Amino acid sequence: MNLWLEINRTSGIEKRRVSPDEGGETATADGACPGCGATPFRIAGGGKERDPRSPDDTYRSGGRCVNADCAAAVGWIYQKASTIFGLEEDERVLRGRCRVY
Repeated sequence: MNLWLEINRTSGIEKRRVSPDEGGETATADGACPGCGATPFRIAGGGKERDPRSPDDTYRSGGRCVNADCAAAVGWIYQKASTIFGLEEDERVLRGRCRVY
């Protein structure tokens, strides 16, 4: 699993490395939070969807800081999934619809 955070700045997109925390509900992003300035800072995602730029193997979620008293929206959290046939086909197989190739 490959995770990263993209923060939209006026000068362009700033990428940050993300490490999952114990339990998987939150993660820790490198650098300072754009909202509260905490370094490093914890983030959580909401509203998982396929990345429109790369729908075959990447999910994205709206990221927010979960440090005390912050909750600032910080950008998009991306997850590149390990998949054999692509996200759509893997989801179909996991939901019980199998295909014979």
